Amino acid sequence: MGRRIKKFTFKSAHQFSTVTGYLQRKVHRRYSFSSARPQIVDFDSSVRGVYGSPEGAARGFNPKCRGQKSYHPLLAFFTKTKECLHTWYRPGNTYTGNGAAEFFKECVLRLPGSDFSWLFRADSGFFQNDLLSAIEEYQASYLVKVKLRNLNHLLSKQTWQSIPSLTNTEYCEFEHQCQGWTAPRKFVGIRILKEIITEGCLFPQYIYDYHCFVTNLEEAPLEIYHLYKDRAECENWIEAVKNQIGAGKSTTIRILLSLIKPTMGEFSFFGQDFRKTDRNVYAKIGALVEKPDFYLFLSARRNLQMLAGLSGGVPAKRIDEVLEIVKLADRADDRVKSYSHGMKQRLGIAQSILNHPEIIILDEPTNGLDPEGIKEIRELILRLAGDFGITIFLSSHLLHEIEQTCSHVAIIDTGKLVVQGNVHDLLRKTDFYITEVQVNNPQRAASLLEKETWIQKVTLGNDVLKIQIPAENRPRLTRFLVENEFAVSSIIPRTSLEDYYLTLLNRDVK
Repeated sequence: MGRRIKKFTFKSAHQFSTVTGYLQRKVHRRYSFSSARPQIVDFDSSVRGVYGSPEGAARGFNPKCRGQKSYHPLLAFFTKTKECLHTWYRPGNTYTGNGAAEFFKECVLRLPGSDFSWLFRADSGFFQNDLLSAIEEYQASYLVKVKLRNLNHLLSKQTWQSIPSLTNTEYCEFEHQCQGWTAPRKFVGIRILKEIITEGCLFPQYIYDYHCFVTNLEEAPLEIYHLYKDRAECENWIEAVKNQIGAGKSTTIRILLSLIKPTMGEFSFFGQDFRKTDRNVYAKIGALVEKPDFYLFLSARRNLQMLAGLSGGVPAKRIDEVLEIVKLADRADDRVKSYSHGMKQRLGIAQSILNHPEIIILDEPTNGLDPEGIKEIRELILRLAGDFGITIFLSSHLLHEIEQTCSHVAIIDTGKLVVQGNVHDLLRKTDFYITEVQVNNPQRAASLLEKETWIQKVTLGNDVLKIQIPAENRPRLTRFLVENEFAVSSIIPRTSLEDYYLTLLNRDVK
């Protein structure tokens, strides 16, 4: 990692839908969020590493050890629906709060519109001024637990009041301005009497269990306490999500590029076994592994000139050509420091095609991009394949992007190849359909369909029925709706690669 340890590694987990537009439509269709009560988004983090296998641990990728070669996910998820909103991978020796404000701002881009009020809830690892300020700027609510060591001296000075409905439970409320804050914030303290020690003591000793929160909610202290306690119900689910992270996409790419030595198995490049492959064969390959690094205080042109010098045999005019291909010619002499994340990704693709490669390997090229940036990268990839005849080997967890971009797909889960083939052939051969149906009384239709054994799953959102049904029962669906006197407006098959993937791995199709 070297100096890169100071930077965050952006890499969303494979089973998460994190692209803004898709998730917006998905949430609006499926759930009728009420604007009267805030919708909760939970933040969480873990030091569990990506490389959790015994082989990985033997090489130093220890999932329980912080360090340069250990990564942990920082993630946000919708509490009500248990859908992941956004995920980062970060070096394992990075403190949880570092970068949380920027992570929050990316999460905001993925929220399903401004019609709802949002409550962001987190444990004490996220007790940080930058994050709280970012949430306040967004005019959202927050409930964050406080590390007690930060406020012990204040809690001891507060006047504690009993809660009539609960025995042995007291609360306090106060405002405090911590160091570096521009204004005081509201704190709520809860203490629960655990034990009274009298034996061997001149005076009885009261042992309390303390909890303290910083919040901008107006609810009563007890409600705030219970609201945070509800977070525990999500812990088992969120731990299961963490354990599933790491399908093996990036590891596969690193093996292909000889950045990691495989312990078993085989692969070939251009018909040659990798153990016997001439190193010169890599001159035919371009690659962009995760987030590209450049000298930020140099221009894009100067960065490419340095990389061309390392490669050798790259004429000066080729640099102008690749900058034109990735649409950076008008910013070629600007410092890379001034580039957006999407522009840096395009510059990374530019360096990967300097040597006129026959194949380009791209690892998560759309990570961290907004919908416009994702569209630009997708169009660039299609242009490289269509206009320049370059084979693109693309790794991504964004299955709807894969469906729009790639002709063939290979799905891997926890390091194992599950299925591969032409995208359209796989969807055509699938033994189920996801069908969207619009009828005059969707609530009644959903109630009746849920009772039918030949229907696998029915969800209702925004007055549209989304029905998971075996292929052979599709005609039966139309007949059932007509026989039950429904006025059918439309029946549209919506089977997507994501639906196929989730069903293939026996996970719920949302």
